[in-house]
Amino acid sequence: ESIDVSDDTVDKYLVNLSEQAGSSIEEFTSILESNGLTLEDAKAFYKKSLVLNQLLEKNVFENIVIEDNDIESYYNENRLHK
Repeated sequence: ESIDVSDDTVDKYLVNLSEQAGSSIEEFTSILESNGLTLEDAKAFYKKSLVLNQLLEKNVFENIVIEDNDIESYYNENRLHK
């Protein structure tokens, strides 16, 4: 599929992930190390995850088409009756 995720993208993803958790990348690295992992282990894992996400987007989600009438039908069939 020729999907590639750059090391820079993975680095930015990890920084963002640690910030969302309220920690620094150094604290994230420390947590990894306390669990017997390295930052390189995390980078490899998340790189695979990001590639998989792109693969799914390209081959699965991109091909899903939901028409307005499908949404309306689903809503009408599943709305709460008052």
